[in-house]
Amino acid sequence: MASAGGKTDNFAPWDSSPRRTKQPEQPKKKQTTCRNEHAEQVEFVAWFRREYPGVLIFAIPNGGSRHPVEAMNLKAEGVTKGIPDLFIPAMRLFIEMKRESGGVVSPEQREMAEALRAAGYQVEIARGAENAKKQLKKCLHNFLMRI
Repeated sequence: MASAGGKTDNFAPWDSSPRRTKQPEQPKKKQTTCRNEHAEQVEFVAWFRREYPGVLIFAIPNGGSRHPVEAMNLKAEGVTKGIPDLFIPAMRLFIEMKRESGGVVSPEQREMAEALRAAGYQVEIARGAENAKKQLKKCLHNFLMRI
């Protein structure tokens, strides 16, 4: 309905309900950009395979939820808690991937890292794909210095 000034009112004169007033805008919540461990690991493995073609890297799918019967069968086959996520045999390097922030290293993972180091392997805990790349380059440098 038009008023005297030619502006349109948002209500009809016969409507007795109160006018709706615009609510003040709430500050938008900051979206977190922290990706999960899976996304970080996928990025790192893809990068590694591009940068070092022909060098074997593989995942050790040790975690995740499984049907109890499958979990029992895998345990009988030798699946062991705490084994790191990735292995690069040529460098004798295990990598435990965690997301950039919030990923927690379990007691079993700490114990396994120590046992693997005692057996002569390198073990790195990487917080995100970028950190994993940096640690790999450091390990590669150390590895080449020993040759």
